[in-house]
Amino acid sequence: MAHTWIRLDTNYPTHEKVMALTSTGKHRAVLVHVCAMAYSGGHDTDGFIARTCLPLIHGRETDMNALVEVGLMEPADGGWKIRNWTKRQRKSASDKANCTRWHGADCGCWKESE
Repeated sequence: MAHTWIRLDTNYPTHEKVMALTSTGKHRAVLVHVCAMAYSGGHDTDGFIARTCLPLIHGRETDMNALVEVGLMEPADGGWKIRNWTKRQRKSASDKANCTRWHGADCGCWKESE
């Protein structure tokens, strides 16, 4: 099921890979990466970004190449894969506890994005 939000580390702007892009004038690639993450979460692509989706994430091939160079994206058949997407976006035990607390023991909405 698609998400209405994604996890984004508050240290993202100062992450070494992001800093590598901004220090070399590739700021646009940083925006494309954030848009790719939002697109993937909203469309439940498990981190896959199809080449045909570039206009939807405000991206160009050069932006994707820059993201691959620093290790934020990986080449994949027909597009790219957001590196560590599954690891970074998985649900935590607190999601289950919050669901139970606010919706009751029978809700289970925390399972929707597993």
